[in-house]
This record gives sequence, C-alpha cells and structure tokens, in this order.
Amino acid sequence: MNDLIDKLQLDIITHCTVSDWRIHDRIRQRLGVPREVLKWDQEARERYVEYAKRGTQTVHHARGMIVGCAGAGKTTLLKRLQGCSDEEIEKVKSTEGLEVHEEIFELYEETKSLKVRTSYMDNRNNEKKATDIEPKTLTLFDFGGQCAYYACHQIYLTRRAFYVVVVDASKRLNQKVDKEVCDQDGSVFSGWTYG
Repeated sequence: MNDLIDKLQLDIITHCTVSDWRIHDRIRQRLGVPREVLKWDQEARERYVEYAKRGTQTVHHARGMIVGCAGAGKTTLLKRLQGCSDEEIEKVKSTEGLEVHEEIFELYEETKSLKVRTSYMDNRNNEKKATDIEPKTLTLFDFGGQCAYYACHQIYLTRRAFYVVVVDASKRLNQKVDKEVCDQDGSVFSGWTYG
C-alpha cells in the first residue's frame, strides 16, 4: 500500500482506494493530510488536491471556544484578555448567538504567553501597520450562553480547538439554572444545573 501512496502522492486522496478507511492512517502519516479530508466526498477531495498541488503554506493558528451559562462572564473575560478599559467592560452586553474574534492574539511559545495582536490594536485605532512575518495567532469564539443557542453551537464544536469553560463562582453547581436564562419547560434543557 505504501508503494501505491508513494506513486500517486496527493492523487491517492481521489483514488477509489480511499474508500477503505483502514488505509487512512497510512495516507495521513505519509502525506500529512488531515484525517477529516479523507472523509470528505469525492468533489471536496478533488478540490483539496487541486489547491494543494498549487502549493501549500504553513499557518500557525489556534481556535479557542469560550463556553458557559449565560451571565457567567465569558465576554467580560474576553474583553479583559484584550486589555479593554473598565469603561468598555461596563458596556458589555450578553452575547446573542456567537461572536467570532479572528486572530486577535499572537501566541509566543518561548514564554508560553499570548498578547493582543498589534494589528488588532492598530485596527481599533484606525491605523494599519504592515508586517512580513506571519505570527502564530489565536481566534476565539464567544458563545451566547442562553439555552436557545445551544443547538446551533454544535455546528462549531470541534476536536481541533481548545475550550475555556467560564463558570459563575457565585452559583452552586447543584443549583438549577435561572429560568430567565433557560426557560424551555419540557425540553432537554429544563432542570439543568450550573454543574
């Protein structure tokens, strides 16, 4: 099988043998193709191969998900991490649905830290600065905590992300979630606790 993979290279992804899931790990290891790509339909895999043959670019990017009950402080935490003023934080309103904050932080391996991305701060100040070096970046998804949004959140959840669970420490874990936050009697969400 390795000979066939070596011979076809990326074209193995569109070859009929890819339907045998038992060879996916071999393809992934030899060619560095993400596991998800091998599960895509034929058309999507053909498109992937077409773009990959044009050339690849290494992108160092992480995705984080901020989750928790409504009113727990998810957006406030994000604003604090962004270095927003107390005045800006006082204006924070409850997130409706989902807010995506793209590439707002740079990651620094050597110091195991993250900093608000300079270009993000410059954009907030209506300034643009060009940079030739592509930094390692972080995008954060800020989920609305009301139970009406829970079903659509599933679309965005992935194993290729890290999660920050924000909990209101003033609530007991066995305490039922406030009816204002989750008022759907008879649903899977009725009777939920903060735990």
